[in-house]
Amino acid sequence: MGGRSAKVLVNRGRMEVNAPEVSGPFAKSLADSLRGHAAGAGAEVKPGTVFGGRYRCKEALGDHGPIALWVGEDVQHKNQTVMLKVLPPGFSGDEEAVKALLPRLHAVRGLKHPHIVPLLDVVQDQGRIVVVCQDVLGKTLFQLHDEREHGCFDHTDIKKWIGQLCDALHHAHNAGVPHQDIRPGHLIVNEQGDLQVADFVLARVGADWARKQGVELTGPELVYRSPQALDSPGGPADDVYAVGVLIFELLAGRLPFSGVNPQRQIREVVPPAVSGARAVSGYQGKPVPPKWETAVARCLEKAPEKRPRSMRDLGLSLGVGQAAFEAKRTGAQGGKPWGKWLARAGYAFGGLAVLGLTAGLSLWFFRVALPEREARAAEQRQQQEAQAAQAAEEARKLAEAEEAKKQAAQQAEAARAREAEAAAQAQAEAERLAKARGGIRLKTEPPGATVKVAGLEVKSPGDIPEVPIGPQAVVIELAGYHPVRREATVEEGKVADLGTIRLERQMSRLILKSAPSGAVVFYQGKRLGVTPLALPEVPVGRLFYEFYLPGYYAATVEASVVPGRDCEVNALLSPTPGPRPGKSFTNGINMDMVWVPAIEGWVARTETTQEQFQRLMQSNPSAFEGPRRPVDNVTWNEAMEFCRRLTQSGRNLGDLPSNLGYRLPTVGEWEAFASGAVLPARRTGEEPGTLPSGSTPASGLGLHEVRGNVWEWCMDPYQGKKNLRVLRGGSWMNHGASGRAPDQDYNGVDDRGNHRGFRVVLKFDLPE
Repeated sequence: MGGRSAKVLVNRGRMEVNAPEVSGPFAKSLADSLRGHAAGAGAEVKPGTVFGGRYRCKEALGDHGPIALWVGEDVQHKNQTVMLKVLPPGFSGDEEAVKALLPRLHAVRGLKHPHIVPLLDVVQDQGRIVVVCQDVLGKTLFQLHDEREHGCFDHTDIKKWIGQLCDALHHAHNAGVPHQDIRPGHLIVNEQGDLQVADFVLARVGADWARKQGVELTGPELVYRSPQALDSPGGPADDVYAVGVLIFELLAGRLPFSGVNPQRQIREVVPPAVSGARAVSGYQGKPVPPKWETAVARCLEKAPEKRPRSMRDLGLSLGVGQAAFEAKRTGAQGGKPWGKWLARAGYAFGGLAVLGLTAGLSLWFFRVALPEREARAAEQRQQQEAQAAQAAEEARKLAEAEEAKKQAAQQAEAARAREAEAAAQAQAEAERLAKARGGIRLKTEPPGATVKVAGLEVKSPGDIPEVPIGPQAVVIELAGYHPVRREATVEEGKVADLGTIRLERQMSRLILKSAPSGAVVFYQGKRLGVTPLALPEVPVGRLFYEFYLPGYYAATVEASVVPGRDCEVNALLSPTPGPRPGKSFTNGINMDMVWVPAIEGWVARTETTQEQFQRLMQSNPSAFEGPRRPVDNVTWNEAMEFCRRLTQSGRNLGDLPSNLGYRLPTVGEWEAFASGAVLPARRTGEEPGTLPSGSTPASGLGLHEVRGNVWEWCMDPYQGKKNLRVLRGGSWMNHGASGRAPDQDYNGVDDRGNHRGFRVVLKFDLPE
């Protein structure tokens, strides 16, 4: 699928396309609609998806309007590579469209021609229609056209391809199947140099779908359509018109119509001569033969009756294809060489005179003597053959009687032997079954449940061996969950797989209170409500809830919920001092902020810990895990998002005024608060990695690990490049024999590393 309106890349006959151009009053809505359909066509299709139990998707090539293109393989045919064209679920639900399309696709499937890409199968599965085509190695005429100087060919270059195209379309038209969308992107030249026609009927699905939305497609692809095909799918006469446009483009390097409103030009404007358009392109090649000029002009006639009557007639007028070949052969045999016939007649009369005498002498022998002799010999042979046949028949009957008697005796003996063997096998089988064993396999979600069967007991996940064969009751139990019972049929020497069994939690009622009340309660990052809060159903077990109240430290409280009775949790909240210039304070996520006069703001006493990062971001990318260790492996963008959330959290809690906010330090600010900080000492034999925050002596300002633990992200771009940001302070990787570390580095805003982290500052200014 493709053409001048969409960029087409072909590899092994595979095509990747962009959505066609759209204009008009509803252009934006149609573009959004087509993108939605394209997403729908591939949203649930992924590598490994199998349609019809046979065709497996391997590689997505993109979408053409609502149709998703995939390279696949036929798992029932030695994994043969095929092309899969997956229509969207919305199309499959349109009964009228499906009813109209499927008969046309099955008609295309019946086309058998060396220059038509075979349609191998049509599958309806998983709410989709999937068209399966043969995979072709080669390039489209669209690609070959782009590779030419000025986009032009000589007629001798394309003569073979146009002949093969005429033959293929003539065969399809005779079968009642028009192509309906002839364009360079649908014509593939294979590795042997032969042309093959692809995408019968299916190529116009996207346009038909758009038309049903009430929006008309425009663009270069419309120039291949006749005046009649602008309003309907079209037939053989419209294919003739499209082939004329194709020949014009290949010879002239441009389309016969271009510019705005191509529909009006197609309906009203007479196209230029091929030679004139070719001269405008600047191509210096062989002149276009007059019969080619005439044939193209006839193809581009507005009225269908003025065009060539068929693709065969077009091939004859161009002198290409099978029709032209047959015409040349007939012409070579059908001339009027009267002189030669007269000369040959003279020789013939002389020869007849000699032959007449010889024929008279031979006539008696062949008509009288020879037939009588042959008749007597034939009669004798018939008598001899009849006697031999009678003797052979009597011998055959006697041999058959002896053989039947012998076989009857053998069959009786064999029957007695089988009966004895069956009785012995039945006895042995009964003894064996009494000792036979099989197994049961299952998993539980969550794991660790106790599985009981036939007096055996194991923990999931795992196999239960040595289970007696036959039906068995399986009981699964786990504290805090409802028990489950399953039935399994155990076969000898086999393991009955029950899959994964999901256990249902037992629930109880929980009441959450705080002092003072009015605290916002969160569970696993989800806001539950404000204290006092009654939760009618919570899972049994140990649960942890977070309480937030403006002006108070956040608190995490454990609730031990037991089945069968109400539980109550009380959180005693401690007030927090707000930030005041000149004084240090602890914020709502227990981060100590130190007032540093040199920057007229606060600096975090330690690098941001994994516990603090996890609380706001609900994730932990660190390579060296530990709640008190600094978060590492974090990007500049993630550090900025943490600062934004920390600011918003403080404002939600009422701890921060609107003119205060958290951010990363500038290079100047970092140098101010890092003054006097030294590289922490490393003990011999100590494992590489980060140190827990606050585990080394503080600097004169009361800050820990300013140098040598993790590189600390700064706000400043590196050399003015916004996608590169400065890091300061060195890391655990930079300890050398000198006890010093590099002081500055830079990386991309989305780069990670287990030696990069950050420290926040709180300032009255918030630069971007």
